[in-house]
Amino acid sequence: DLFLFDDENNEIKSNEKWDELFDILPEGIDLKIMLNSYNIQDSKKELFMYLKNSIGDYYFSGSRKYQNELVLSDPIKESNEILHVLNYDIKIGNLRLYPDPEISAKNREIQQLSISGYQHKLQVGIFNNEIKESYSNFILKPANSELPLVALNEHLHTKFMGELGFNTPFSGVIYDEKVKDFHYIAKRFDIDESGNKRAQISLNALMKSKDKYDGTIDQVSKFLSPRLDKEQSLKFIGYIYANALLYNSDLHKKNISFMAENDALKLSPAYDVINLYPLKGYSDNQTHLKIAGRNNKITISDFDDIAKNFGLNIDESRQNLQKIFKAYKEKYPIYIEELSKKFDKSLVGEFARKLTQSYELNLSTAKAKDRILASMQSTQTPKERDDSVEAIFSRLGASYITKLQSGAIETPTDKSKGKER
Repeated sequence: DLFLFDDENNEIKSNEKWDELFDILPEGIDLKIMLNSYNIQDSKKELFMYLKNSIGDYYFSGSRKYQNELVLSDPIKESNEILHVLNYDIKIGNLRLYPDPEISAKNREIQQLSISGYQHKLQVGIFNNEIKESYSNFILKPANSELPLVALNEHLHTKFMGELGFNTPFSGVIYDEKVKDFHYIAKRFDIDESGNKRAQISLNALMKSKDKYDGTIDQVSKFLSPRLDKEQSLKFIGYIYANALLYNSDLHKKNISFMAENDALKLSPAYDVINLYPLKGYSDNQTHLKIAGRNNKITISDFDDIAKNFGLNIDESRQNLQKIFKAYKEKYPIYIEELSKKFDKSLVGEFARKLTQSYELNLSTAKAKDRILASMQSTQTPKERDDSVEAIFSRLGASYITKLQSGAIETPTDKSKGKER
């Protein structure tokens, strides 16, 4: 049985909360390490008592007594730079940065891994310009040999979400000369400046879903409609569109979260925003959760029915998305250019080229749809025009983009730079 205790230590039996709680457990190698460390085989429920400083405002213990071990990091002075390349020393050994599944948290060979998500993560603090293991208010994602430059990718795109009007946590990268790659560090937004834990719930937990990849944005919007106000509904639609522009096809339901503020749900700051287009072996799709029945060729009008599900005015929703596209069109090239300014071409050249290609694909998709719209008869109603566009775009757009991706058609950037594809 699961028992919850409120601030006055009143006991509440609350077995219906298990679905929500399972969502905050670690996944991947971190889950394997924790299960092995405490010899847990039958039920993952036993794992909760070993979690320390997990996501959200829960505290876990095998008894009524609980000792909060949270230690706040030194204050960080943020800069106005586009990319934060931090010069901190990482005082953590390789056995903890790149652990074997047999390492023991019980024997303190590694911390009690308590952060949700598939990628290996450590709770860390920044003290006297050094990054150390600590149950603190920062998360470190070590460099991953299977995903080159993924830390730089996540930092760039999470920070870029701020340009599109979304809240983002402080984050940065630390270059590791030994592995010729970056580690990613981010400040936790579920812990305030005084060290108080803030309530946070993922969309997956909110929907009591067993599969974080299951569903469509249409289904999600119908679920969220009675739970979000107008401002947050517009924000949610914009968030999905922004991630599609950035080719974050790993935007599953655990990578969308909400915070509780004044008895209302508000979209959390952005996290886990990664452009998968440059990653070899991964999908070139813009989204996993389908939008208007598609995973690709996503444009603003594709969100009209989703806006209707929220009871929003379609024109107002479109205007909101147009602002996001305008900011993306103007500012994304600046972020890509910053890579060339800060890092050697041998390190980031191919990465920057693939980001540019994803950008050109988005512009080409928008231009193709605009050209089709311009050719429509003026006597058609807006709905008739949109339906006609979708029918034509489904045929021509797919062919055009396939050729563009394969290199049969040069993008404007390739032509201007005279690059071979």
